[in-house]
This record gives sequence, structure tokens and C-alpha cells, in this order.
Amino acid sequence: MSYQRRSLLYTVVVLVALLLIDCAEAFEPKVSESELPNAPKNIVYFNDSSIILYHADGQGQLFRSEDDGSSWKEVKVDGPVNSLIPHPFDDNRAFAITTGKKHYTTVDKGKTWKEFEIPHITGLHVVPFAFHAEEPDYILLSAMVCPNDDIASPKCTPKYFYTTDSFQSSKELVDAHDCQFARSAKGFESGEKDTIVCMINPRDNTLGSVISERRLAISHDFFKSRDYVKLDSDNDENEITGVVGFGAISKFFLCTVATSSENHRTGDAVKLIVSKDLEKWEQVRFSDERSISENAYTVLESSDTSLHVDVLTDPESSTGTFYTSNSDGTYFIKSLEHTNRNRLGLVDMEKIEGIDGVLIANVVDNPSAGHGEPRRVRSKISYDDGRNWNYLHTDFCKGDEGCGLNVHSVVDHRNIGRIFSSPAPGIIAGIGNIGKELTDYNDGELYISRDSGLNWHKARPHAALYEFGDHGNVVVAADEGTPESIAYSLDGESWQDVKLKHNLRPKFLFTTPDSTSLKFVLVGQSTDHQRKFVSVAIDLTGVYDKKCEFKSDGSGDFEKWYARYNPKGEPNCLMGHKQYFWRKKANAKCYVGDLYHEQHASQENCKCVAYDYECDERFMRQKDACVPTPEYAKELSNCKEGTKYKRPSGYRLIPGNTCDKKDGLVLDAEVEVECGKDGLYFSNGNITHQSFELDGTIRDYFYLKAENGDSDETIILRNNHHQVFVTHDQGGEWEQVFKDEEFIGMYPHPHFPNNVYLITPQGKIYYSEDRAHSFNSFQVPASLNTIGMPLFSFHPKHPDWLLYVGEEGCSNPFSPNCKLTTYYTQDNGRKWNKLQEDCKQCRFVGGLKEPTDDNLIFCTKGYVQGGETKLKLVSSTNFFTEETTHFDDVIGYAHEQEFVVAATVGVYKNTEDKKY
Repeated sequence: MSYQRRSLLYTVVVLVALLLIDCAEAFEPKVSESELPNAPKNIVYFNDSSIILYHADGQGQLFRSEDDGSSWKEVKVDGPVNSLIPHPFDDNRAFAITTGKKHYTTVDKGKTWKEFEIPHITGLHVVPFAFHAEEPDYILLSAMVCPNDDIASPKCTPKYFYTTDSFQSSKELVDAHDCQFARSAKGFESGEKDTIVCMINPRDNTLGSVISERRLAISHDFFKSRDYVKLDSDNDENEITGVVGFGAISKFFLCTVATSSENHRTGDAVKLIVSKDLEKWEQVRFSDERSISENAYTVLESSDTSLHVDVLTDPESSTGTFYTSNSDGTYFIKSLEHTNRNRLGLVDMEKIEGIDGVLIANVVDNPSAGHGEPRRVRSKISYDDGRNWNYLHTDFCKGDEGCGLNVHSVVDHRNIGRIFSSPAPGIIAGIGNIGKELTDYNDGELYISRDSGLNWHKARPHAALYEFGDHGNVVVAADEGTPESIAYSLDGESWQDVKLKHNLRPKFLFTTPDSTSLKFVLVGQSTDHQRKFVSVAIDLTGVYDKKCEFKSDGSGDFEKWYARYNPKGEPNCLMGHKQYFWRKKANAKCYVGDLYHEQHASQENCKCVAYDYECDERFMRQKDACVPTPEYAKELSNCKEGTKYKRPSGYRLIPGNTCDKKDGLVLDAEVEVECGKDGLYFSNGNITHQSFELDGTIRDYFYLKAENGDSDETIILRNNHHQVFVTHDQGGEWEQVFKDEEFIGMYPHPHFPNNVYLITPQGKIYYSEDRAHSFNSFQVPASLNTIGMPLFSFHPKHPDWLLYVGEEGCSNPFSPNCKLTTYYTQDNGRKWNKLQEDCKQCRFVGGLKEPTDDNLIFCTKGYVQGGETKLKLVSSTNFFTEETTHFDDVIGYAHEQEFVVAATVGVYKNTEDKKY
């Protein structure tokens, strides 16, 4: 009996296998191969069409295909094409920019081309055009007006031209360093149709003009008239000067301004100014008072309700910190530390297309690695727009500190288009490996997720170019190490190979921008001796005979699929709702179809919870509550003691949030407050007081200066029992920090009032970057010095840069080996490096009258001469790999305002030959 069962099972397995083979043999993809002269410099696949433009490198030839890459014809234009630029807001238009003054534009996907001419050299921008998001005929063009067309001339002037008829005609606009339409991003709807914003130097607009004179000008009539942007629109003294750059991102308009515009140099500190309507402009604040340097921050793809910015925090290791803003774009909260970046400012982070709030990022797991030590990169994912992050999970790796999936991202992207995602709902892929760190790309494998990254499975054991089609129903892969074939899969697990005529090194694999087609194009370089480039068109039409059937009760070929899930696998809410799609079931044997019609998300509202709210106008975040600003608190204090009044709660629903208040949390209802509770430090002419009993006597205390309207009134004090207490309301309430610790000293950061350092006898340092609301810690690299030298010196621009003076070999203070040693850190104590030995005083020096290097350090260094111990004044700009001696015999030095003052020992010759 058992034998018969085994035989029957064997027969069934064989029949199923033969059926699969017959199905595979029954369908043969159509494959067309075409030779092209050079590698592509750019490829434009016009949306909702089968038309592709191929800009070949080398001779600048332009080719066009009308059949999804099956065949190509050369586009004849006069002169080599230097760049091919698609119109970002019109799927029918593109521009061919030549090396001369004649250029070409198409409004019919490259079928016909019209010539236009600009009588000057096109601008220095990578893309010399600025486009209007709503008016495709409105275009700005940057050009350089140079004597005798000599681009090397210092007299070159950047000039902008404009057209309102797609270059049938053009007119001169204004001399400007940069110009954009106000409505240059689809989400930004403020300003008028003709509103243009430009960075202008009213006095001298040549390339070498002084940055301190650059302003942001707004015009509504093509610069027949103009207004200059002010922080306070009613105060002419607040006009913004020293503008470095600007641009529209989602619903925000962001401007970068030099903090010290008089002598600003590339790489110096800048501040960010933001507006949502081009009328009210506010300076951006960071929760940790982070300073930002020019070219050291990257504005990332953002949501409609929040700006995303990554700030370079460690130039040596190229790691950053990722921040997300409130809905006004004015206040940023730290979201993720040690983000992986490269020297070009590219950040290893991508927002998943079509799914709100899902981000994949790579972080550096060993940011304190020594010089030459390779960085360990790991991947994390967020489902709530950066509030929380988790490691990536697979069947063999649960996604924690010990093991996770790590995927290659922006800094080593190999294909064109997006990295992980496509318009296929929730289906994403990546090249990576499981373990504690990301390994070499060529050693990676292809992983796919069908639930927006919550769970991943290995799809192919090789690194590969990949692309989705038919709304995610089909995936095509071109392995890096398999040049003779490509493969396709209908389930992401079993694959069918497609043989190629040429053996190719895959370079690019792509399909229609909306991933609804069953046609794909592979561009690769032939492995034969001619090294020619080949375009391969793969047509999978007919892989299924049946079209998928939709039934609203879920009994058809589609299932209701939620876009975001929490780590427990439950549908997740963001901005008050859950997103969902109707997606083809994984086991349904049918094709989706609906070519060029990608699916958009539907939504279900959720109950309101705390993170659906933010602080209202005239309120500020303090700890976990929204409290009145000092100005508003003063108004509220104009009341009679003992009475009560009603005021706004301080909270508002984040604009765009759709949560249901009926059964949810309501935080924005009016509240009743007792007079004086909204600001204990304000009163209506009557003195109020609160008492707090403190053991012992006060040893020392200091007040953390409030900036940028912050209502946090923080005082930190230490008593004679070495206990530390903190108040955030000027003494109304006190809290002891670290009750089990003794503290022998406290250091406020002199340049960043949110930062404070508490010193224990054992050299453990507790530090806060948020006005003593929370603390981290580090251990100093040497024993605390006992001769009274200041332990720390702080950098004026970089809050994480510290110098520490400790002692070594001093267990016996009379030992000849006892010496002071100075160390430096650039990451708040996570990693220390030795700076100098036998130094008495080392300080970062900046803000001098003349420009100085960020790394400039002055030290007094001990040495012996003629049996006498002396001090010399030395400095370095590379952490004393090299040093410069300024004086051989000094008593000390001081850094006062814009100067360094040294007291030297000299010889005053008189009758007594006295030394001074």
C-alpha cells in the first residue's frame, strides 16, 4: 500500500513538472537586439508611451525608438548633442542641448524637433533650464554673457532669459546667479503663475561677486519690478543677505543663507530659511541646535507635511544625521544618526514610491572607526516617516543587532531610476546580504519584498539589475555574472532564462516609468573584442492568457493589501489613515494589464493619537508638551491671581492629517488654566513664588541661554554633596539627575547653549544636547588632570568637537613620567585621538578678524632648554600632524574676540639687565 502511494506521488510530481516545462516551452518571449555606437549618456522613456530617446556618449548622437526599444532610428540634428533633458512636468517634451548656440526642442516625444537659438553660452548649471510645474511653455534659461564669448573671463555675467511659448521666442529676464519659478515643484502652490524667485547681487552680479551682497528677489511681472525677501515682512532691517542657494521642495520653499556673509567661504556655516507662501519667512531651528555648513547638508525627497534633511556631522568619515521637520518646515527633530553618505553629498536613503512614510536608509555601525578601518554599513527601515527605525527582516535573519538584511543604496547605485521601489504597490527589491554589515556589491544577492520591506526573501543568488512590470506581476533580472542570458519570474522565486545573441555586460535595465508594461529594455556592452553596445528588447506579452478579474469582495484575482505594517505585521497608520491597494494575488495565474494606468492608494481613517498632533502657533515644544511661547505667556499672565481663563490647548492636528476624533484622542480643544500657570516667571504686578528644599549649599550653577524664541528656562546647579539638579521653568520645579552619581564639575558649552557636560570623579562624562532633558555619556581617554587646568575646550562651530586635557603616569604626582596629554574628538567622545603631550593649554580658535581654518588649534607646549622648562606657543590646522611655532618662550595666551593675544618672555636690557 505504501509503495502504491509513493508511486502515485511520484507520478503526480512528474506530471506537474512536465506541465511546468510544457508551459515554459509554450511561451517564448520576443527578443530583439540592436547595436548602438556608444554607451548611453542619458535615456528618456516617455511616460505612457512606447517611445524612447537614447543619447549616445562620444559623438553626441541621438536615437529614437517607437516600439519599446525593438528598433532604433537616428535623430538628425545640426551638431553633436551635449545633453538630453526631458521636461519634468510634460511627458511629451524634451530638449537637445548642443555644444553651440543652436538647440532643439520637441513637443511630440521626439517625432519632430524645432530649432531655437540663444545668443550666449548656456549657463554653468548641469541643467540650464528651470521649469514651471503648471505651465509647460514657461521656461527659464541660464546663460553666461562673456566678452568675446570667453568663458574664462572674470567679466562674465550670469544672465537669465525666459520664454512663455517654449522658445518660439525668448526675452532677457535679469542678471542673476540663479532663478526659479515659484511654482517649480508640484506641491508648491503659492505665488502667482508669473512669480519668479532669483538670487541677485544688486551691485555686482559677476561670478566673483561678494556673497554678502546676494539677496533673494521675488517678481510677479518678469522683473519689471521686484521685492527682496525679509525675515519679517514689515521690517526692512530684516532683509535677507548672503544668500547661497534656494529651491522649492514639496510644499516648502527653502533658502540657504551664510551665517557670516562678510567673509563667507565655501564650506562655512549657513542657516536655513523656510517659507510656505513666499511672504512669511522663518529661520529653521534644530532640536539639538545643530550647526550646518554649506555643502554639508542634503535636502532629501520629502513628504507633503515634512521636510527631510541630512546633515554631515563627521566630515572625516562622511556620516550624517537625518532630521524631519514639523508641518511648517521650521523645526527639525533628529530622526536617525550616522547615516551613510559619500563625498558628493549623496545620502544612502530612499523614500519608497507610492507608499507614504516608508524609508530605507543605510547607517554606519562603527562611526568611531580609526583611520583606514573600513566602515560597517547596515540597513534600516521606517514605516512612520522616520519616527522609528528597524533592521530589515528575512526568513533566516530576524532583523536585530545580531543579524539583518543589508542592501546597497544610493551611493553605489548601478541602474537608472529608483533603487528599491517601483510604482508596483509594495513590491520592492534590493541587492544585499544578510549579516552584521553590508558586503561588496558583487558578492550580493537579489532580495524581494512584497509587503513594503517588512519581510524579504532571496530571489536570486547573484547581484543583478532588476525591474518590475505588469504592476509588479513580473520581475526581470540581468545577473552581473551571467552575460549570455537574462531571466524573468512570475512569482519572484522560480525563474525562466532567456538566451541572448550577444554575451553582454549588463549596464541598464528599464521599462515604462509606471511599471505597467510587459516590455523591457536591457542595454549592455558586448564582451567580444569590438566592445560594442547592444540594446535588447524583451517582450513578455502573452506570458498569461487570462486577464485578472476584480471582485470587490476579494474573491477574484485581487486582494486588499495595506501599504504599511508595523513590526507585528499589523496595518500601520500615518497622518491619520491607513493606505491600501487592490493588488493581484501572488498565486493568481493572470496578467493585470491596464497599460499606462498605475494604481493609486485608497485610505481608511484611524482614530486620533498623540503623534497626529503638533504644537500650534504661539506654542513651543517643551519636553513632551506644547507650552506658550514667552511672549504669549506674558499676555496670558495679565490676569487676576486665583482666577481661571480659557485658551487654545497648544496643539493642532498636523495639516493634512485625516484621523477620526470621534473615538480618538482630542488634544486641540480649549483648556482652562489657572492664572500664573502659563508662566511662573510672569505676574500681573504681584510677586509670586515657589519653594524647593535643597540639601546642603549651592556649590555652582549656570543658566542655559534660551534662543530662537525657545521658552525653556533651564538652570542647572550642583550642591556641596556633588548632586546635580535641573529646572526648566526658572526654579518652579526641580529634578535631580543621576541620583546614584557624584559630580565634581559641570561645563556648559559656550557656543551651543543646549549642550552641557557633567563630570564624575571616574572620568565618565554625562552630556546633553537638548538642555538637560536627556543625556548620553562617554569615558574620557585619560585621568582627570589635578592641576586645575580646564578639562575641555569647545569648538565655536561644531558642537561635537572637543579637546580634553588629561594626565597620564601621575599615580605618583612627583613621578618624572607624569605629564599632561591633550586628546580630541569630533563625535562627542565616541572616539578619541591623541593630539599633543606636555601641553598646558590647547584651544580651538575661530572667529578671528581674518578667515581661519576650522581645524585651527593653539597650544602652549612644554620643552626643556638649558636645564630650564619653558613653554612655546604652537598651532596646527591638521591636529598636529604638522605644527607651526609662533613664540619660543611664552607665559600664556588668550583668545579674545577677533584676536589671539600672547604674553611672551623677553629681555629688557638696561643697567640691571632685568628679564621680563
